[in-house]
Amino acid sequence: MFSDREKVHVFRRFLFSYMLILALPLLSSYFIYHVSIKKIEQQASETSNKMLAEARNLIDQKSEQVESFVYQLTKNNDVQQLMDKDPAERDRTYETYKVVKSIEPYGLTNPVFKNAYIYFHNLDLIVSPESAFIRSSDYYKAKLLKGLTLEEWNKRFHQQYQSGFYQTDFPLTIGKKQEPIIPYIQSIPLGTKQNPQASIVVLIDEKEITTLEITTLP
Repeated sequence: MFSDREKVHVFRRFLFSYMLILALPLLSSYFIYHVSIKKIEQQASETSNKMLAEARNLIDQKSEQVESFVYQLTKNNDVQQLMDKDPAERDRTYETYKVVKSIEPYGLTNPVFKNAYIYFHNLDLIVSPESAFIRSSDYYKAKLLKGLTLEEWNKRFHQQYQSGFYQTDFPLTIGKKQEPIIPYIQSIPLGTKQNPQASIVVLIDEKEITTLEITTLP
């Protein structure tokens, strides 16, 4: 027969073994849980970084498209001829038509340039891929621009030399749906800070930028 002390000793050993058996699965689960969390966090971080890199590349591509478009217009002979047109000459229909036809394909093939236009300073004339507006105020009203008054818009966009500058310091919307836009402005001829003859403006749909990250989802 076991003495009371021996019984207690045996019971303690049994209890310790039982507790150890219960604890091992818990410890194992705890370890697996933390390893899994670390792995998930690592994968999420890698995926997030990959998505950000892809979005950044797409934004860079959009910027390159805009800059290439603007550069091509600075070398366009039809644009140059209209810039040199004497404001005293009333009949400029033919020259205006040629510029419209020159830039029309851009608006048809790339939605980024749908709302692009050229403002000719001496003529107060705006030419877009869709049409020509004999006064800048006509374009402002037709496009339902909101966020700047007509005077503010002319001053910021057309009356100052801009060197490939994105205007992001104010909210600007266009159209009946009041879609947010980001303007890109380049005065031409390039480098003529004292007396620019025209302004190339690309009104970029903000969704073209903000939805890029969504399109990069795996």
